[in-house]
Amino acid sequence: MGARRHRQPLTLAAMVLGVLAGLALLALMRPGRVPEAPLSPQRPVPYEGRGVQVEPTPSPRRAARRAPAPTPPPSAQTPEPVVTGREDGPVSVVVDVVDADGRPVEDAFAMPVDCPGLVPDAERGRFVADPGPCTLRAGRRDGALIARGRPQTVELVAGEDAYVQLVLRNARTGGVGVRFQPAPGGMRVLQVVPNSAAWEAGLEEGDLIVGVEGVSTDRMPAEVFVDAMTGPEGSDVEFTVRYPSDEGVTDETVRVTRSFLDG
Repeated sequence: MGARRHRQPLTLAAMVLGVLAGLALLALMRPGRVPEAPLSPQRPVPYEGRGVQVEPTPSPRRAARRAPAPTPPPSAQTPEPVVTGREDGPVSVVVDVVDADGRPVEDAFAMPVDCPGLVPDAERGRFVADPGPCTLRAGRRDGALIARGRPQTVELVAGEDAYVQLVLRNARTGGVGVRFQPAPGGMRVLQVVPNSAAWEAGLEEGDLIVGVEGVSTDRMPAEVFVDAMTGPEGSDVEFTVRYPSDEGVTDETVRVTRSFLDG
């Protein structure tokens, strides 16, 4: 009797454990429940209870769209634009000569003062010149003299046509009738045209013109002196003339009326 009472509790406990194990097995085998596969090195390992998000492998089209554009080699880079043709060549220049009232002046022409490369373009009836500053003045032959307008400067731009309007008086140009050359202290008179305005005013060969209109002629450019001597026919010009006399050297003011000189 004692041995039987000792094994009974053990048998009952074994039965209870068996029932519990069977119930657990049935719970695991319910429909729709798939046992979770064990973790492997290929699967993301949960970190602090949150699953690691793994981006799926992109399709080739998406990968191509996201991939950065390859950098072309230096030889394939877009070259710098090259300026050719008219951009580097002479500039076409149209010149008109008008009087103070804007009326065209007949028989006038353009004279370069400082305009590199200026040449006539016979086919187009205009000029061509190098790009850059271009200084011109109007001219016209008046008998033995050339009427000259004031210099005008225009900036010539490569690839663009230029238009210049020069001003020249319509009145005939008068002079005094002397030939001269620059000398120390002024302009030396070399010749006085007989019956000219200078001859009638008493200028003589060898006189030294040291001033014109109150401006010293010492080191004055010859072209500036010519501009000062010439002017509209019938107008006056004032000279300061130095010449030897019994008292030594004398400076005298001489006023000359400009006259037309036949060529």
